[in-house]
Order: sequence, then structure tokens, then C-alpha cells
Amino acid sequence: MKREGHPLSYGARPTDGDLRERTRGLADERVEKAYGGFMKYLQRSLEVAEARGYFRAPEVLRLQGKVPDWLRALAHEDGLAKLEARLGLPVPGALREFYACSLLACFLEASIDGEVFLSDPCVPEGEPPQVVSWWGRPHLALAFHGHSGMVCAAGLGEEDPLVYWGFEDEEEPYVDERRPPRPFSEWVFRIVDGHEATLDYWQKFYEELTQSDPRGLLTHGLTQTIFGMPGMGARLRRR
Repeated sequence: MKREGHPLSYGARPTDGDLRERTRGLADERVEKAYGGFMKYLQRSLEVAEARGYFRAPEVLRLQGKVPDWLRALAHEDGLAKLEARLGLPVPGALREFYACSLLACFLEASIDGEVFLSDPCVPEGEPPQVVSWWGRPHLALAFHGHSGMVCAAGLGEEDPLVYWGFEDEEEPYVDERRPPRPFSEWVFRIVDGHEATLDYWQKFYEELTQSDPRGLLTHGLTQTIFGMPGMGARLRRR
């Protein structure tokens, strides 16, 4: 299962010196209002995504109308208060920042091999975002992988919690010692920063498959996945 984008290598990010100058401002007004234009945990991810034009990609913008009500509600304090009452714990600061930026959620929905909107009919039962228990501690669902049934979730109790993939009915999540779990802010940044490498991989896959087996994309059911990746349509139009 692809977790943080595929392949495992990541493209170089823009230099820190000119990132802010290339950034046209945060893409979501709620972010500006809530954080004064600067986030503690996700700022780097927002700047890279904005600088590279990911938030203006049609694959991302078309998802704006599909953002589920539960996710929209968490962009506001009353929605967060209701979630915290349900959890009995505060929502981590890094997740609060994520919920405040719907375009970032749309980008992740379009770019990772997982369902960030948690609307798949096979998602674990309960009001989203669902809670799964690993090591006897609550973890808040971030995404769901429909083919495998795995859940991506972040632990509660830390402001920038570690992110894991696993099955809801198991006592522990899946942990690969070669790829240890990362804090949520870094998990998001690696997806954003590695997106060009992800596009490189899938563009090459697409081009090789269309040359060797034109019907292969339909056979593998990958057409929608590949063309739904932010920026892929523009790349393929330039071929």
C-alpha cells in the first residue's frame, strides 16, 4: 500500500530563501483568520503547495464541492468543541491547522492512496473522524484505504502526533522499522514535497502502459486514479 506517495524518494523542495516570496498567500481565508497567516506546524507544507500551484490545480479545486460536512465543521471552533467533547481529549494543534485548510485536505484526498474524506462505505463505523484504539490508546482517523481496509490515524495526547497505518480491529498498527512513523506535520510535508516524484512515477507508468498495452489502464482500473492526481492533467497535456 502506498502511504506517503510513491515512489519512496522525494523531490527537492524550493529553497527556503524564496519560498515566501513565491507564495501568493494562504489559499484558505479561514487559515488567515485563525492563524494570522502563519501556522506553527503546517506552514512549510502550505508554502510549498502554494508555490508549486497545487492548490490551484483543477484536480484539487473540483474537490472543494465534495468536502464532507464533518470536515467543514472542524474548520470552526464549535465543530472542534463538539469533537473534543466526543473524544474527551483536545484535538492536537497540528490537526487543528489541517482542519482549517480545506484545500490541503482536498490535495491529500487527490494525491495519496487513501480516502481522506472518510466517505467510503467500508470506513469503520462511527461518526467521522472515527477513533481507533492501538496500544490501548485512542488514535483519530485521517484516511482510509478501501482496497486493504487499513486506517491511517494519528495518536491523541500530543500536539504533533505520530501517524500510523493499521487495522481497526487489531491491537497495534503496522510499523515498518525501515520507515518509522512520523509526526503529522512531517507526514503531510513529505506528501506535498514528494508530489513531483509521485507524478514522475505515475506519468512514466502511464506512458509505458499506453504504449505497450493501450487497454491496460482500463484493465488495471487506474485511469481515474492517475488523472485525479493534482497536476497530472497539465503534465499529460504537454506531452
